[in-house]
Amino acid sequence: METIVGESDKESTSEEGPTCQTSLKPLVFSVKNLETQTPEEAMSIIYEETYDCPESHCSYSTPSKRQFQKHVLIHSNKRPYECYICNYTFKRSDSLRQHMLIHSGEKPYECDFCAMRFKHRNSRNRHKLKHMESERN
Repeated sequence: METIVGESDKESTSEEGPTCQTSLKPLVFSVKNLETQTPEEAMSIIYEETYDCPESHCSYSTPSKRQFQKHVLIHSNKRPYECYICNYTFKRSDSLRQHMLIHSGEKPYECDFCAMRFKHRNSRNRHKLKHMESERN
């Protein structure tokens, strides 16, 4: 069984100032296990800790601090992302990005079977099902 060892990053400075403030612990894991690991298991090896949602009714847990921070907004009343056109607010940046398609008129999702275009991927996928069903009949 082959083993890979990752080295720690150390804080370093140059004439221009600090180049990295992150310090990582050495990682030791088996290459054989990488083939059978889920992405969550792989991330837990890298990050070595998990973030659990503090809400009693929620069982969300992730090894990614960024994903955890995005998740926590779901439970709060904070809506930090605002549309500069209509002032509608959102909890998540991706929701604002999707909303902006309303104002731009852009339809980035194209049907593989015809020339129709859609603002939302789910709408395109629902439409594609009609083509697939008609091919079966």
